[in-house]
Amino acid sequence: MSEQGATRSREQHAEETRAAILREAKRLFMELGYRTVSTRMVAEATGVTQPALYHHFSGKEDLYVAVLMGELDEMGKRLAAIAGQDEPVLVRLERAAAYLVGRTHHNLALMQHDIRTELSDAKAAAVGARFFAMVVGPISRIIDAGVAVGIIAPPEDIGLAPAQMGLYFLHQVAFVTRPPARTEHARTFERQINANGRSREDLIVALFMRGVGSGQPAS
Repeated sequence: MSEQGATRSREQHAEETRAAILREAKRLFMELGYRTVSTRMVAEATGVTQPALYHHFSGKEDLYVAVLMGELDEMGKRLAAIAGQDEPVLVRLERAAAYLVGRTHHNLALMQHDIRTELSDAKAAAVGARFFAMVVGPISRIIDAGVAVGIIAPPEDIGLAPAQMGLYFLHQVAFVTRPPARTEHARTFERQINANGRSREDLIVALFMRGVGSGQPAS
């Protein structure tokens, strides 16, 4: 093999190893949360040594941030496509909710808690900026369209900017997609969702519209 070919082979192997580490890290972080997962757990799950993992990532925080950035980029592409569709506002909101329900491998509230409490200020700010750009941004654009056609109250009427309304929508997603019920109250809530025959995305949009709807009939 030529020196150039050997270099390409090493680079390809390095890329494959990095991708494998990210896949296992994503699975563990999304199942267990930041605090429970160690770099040793990720290395063992990937089948590499810890020094090999540290060749690609400086530590657990760096690895977690890489996982989050990748997730946010993928989410942003899909949500931007939904926001750009030529469909009624409520349909786009339901599609966004359905995507988020299906995409949320772990509780959004837990992810947001980990970002606030486990990351350094600089890393949290970088992830937060990406979250607003890739997730809140597309949802806010759908909300802007709802304001334009009169089915969502203007921001000045309720004192919330479109981005804040986008966060409010995501709170509904986090509420409905929380982890499996562990208390009787939570189990009762789960049974009520199942009994009324409503999909989770329908419930999310209904909760959202009751909070920010203009009172005008949907068009």
